Amino acid sequence: MTNKKIVIIGGGASGIATTVDLLKAGFKDITLIESEHKLGGLAFAFEHEGKDFHTGYHQILESDKPILDLFKLFGLYNKISWKKTDNVIYFDGKIYDLLKIKDFLRFPMSTIAKIRFILFMLVCYTKKNWKDLESVSADAWIRKIAGQEVLEKLFAPLFDIKFGLKASEVSASWVGSRLGAKEASCRFGAISGKEWTTELFCAAKQYLEERGVKILLNTKAEEIVSKDGKITGVKTVAAFIEADIVVSTMSPIILNKLIQLNDPILDKITYIDSISTIISTNKTVQNVYWLMLMRPRQFSGGIFKLTDLNPTLGNNNEEILNFFTNVDHGSELLKMSDEELLDSYKKTYYEIYKEELSINWYKINRIPFVSAKYVKNYKNPDIRTKISGLYLSGNYMSYPSVTSTGTAAATGHATAKMIIEDNLSA
Repeated sequence: MTNKKIVIIGGGASGIATTVDLLKAGFKDITLIESEHKLGGLAFAFEHEGKDFHTGYHQILESDKPILDLFKLFGLYNKISWKKTDNVIYFDGKIYDLLKIKDFLRFPMSTIAKIRFILFMLVCYTKKNWKDLESVSADAWIRKIAGQEVLEKLFAPLFDIKFGLKASEVSASWVGSRLGAKEASCRFGAISGKEWTTELFCAAKQYLEERGVKILLNTKAEEIVSKDGKITGVKTVAAFIEADIVVSTMSPIILNKLIQLNDPILDKITYIDSISTIISTNKTVQNVYWLMLMRPRQFSGGIFKLTDLNPTLGNNNEEILNFFTNVDHGSELLKMSDEELLDSYKKTYYEIYKEELSINWYKINRIPFVSAKYVKNYKNPDIRTKISGLYLSGNYMSYPSVTSTGTAAATGHATAKMIIEDNLSA
């Protein structure tokens, strides 16, 4: 029945995708609530001197079909410009681009280790089904195929920097599927003169409102209410919104504060947070998009030159850098002062480039619930919950795929499909 009242909590990619599909199926009474002042979720942007900037590094992936489909739906796809960027690592005082033969050959790793590394990557690129490795740790699997040297020099520091996890904690299936997706070697996209997440979510808001969706911004869900095992609505600070169906795109940690599901799969999910700092400088020595700081370990896991991908991002020819650090959810590191963080970034920059980093302006973003930790034996929660009418969506349900704005959208499509099956089946 398409006359059911639906409330979707969260205005990120998963919430948008769910709403779009439910509209197409004929549902008309849909309310989308978002706690921030605009849509976007983890792809949120902030404004500085009339321009929008990412809270961190967000690039459009050429292989990310779900997000590209949204660009097409909202009439933005032809505005995307594509670029093959250079993605390099800093290791023991030198910078290497391991996709270039000369750098790969000079990288301080034995010939046997390099051969085994190549064989390992071929396995990742050709393997299609990863279910047999779900209970195998990444370190055991990498050690078996690529060897200890490859594990210690490349993958162990990478997992620490990128995912905030030890190689022994990570599922081999997740690592293999991520490497097989070739994220670092595909073209990245941006929109000239604009910040693409702002463009996408502004277009989404217009599209949904034109079709009758009620969008409530600056509206935080305080409680998901049920009676006799069935959803009755969502309580906010200002009102109670009646609902027959509620879709939660929130992290399970927040969801459990709004309604007690006592779901052992949800209860096991843990997260990493991120300290992501945007820095404007007049000039930077960095001439590549993506620099991973592998060894020695720095507080910042990497530096992105955002204006390498999108030169029009800043004002007055400024260069925009992004220093990021992933930490455990609720880590004490999140309490570091701005001065301490900036001092760390300056020291790191000088160690790499032997030049001072001048800062015009900066914005430090302490972002919670950046990504679920995809540990061994991770299980995606069921879309349906034990509460009739309550459905789940979000990136924590995309294992073992590469987590991105696109995979968030994919989970939204999957949730909408299940709602449609449950309510419109003959």
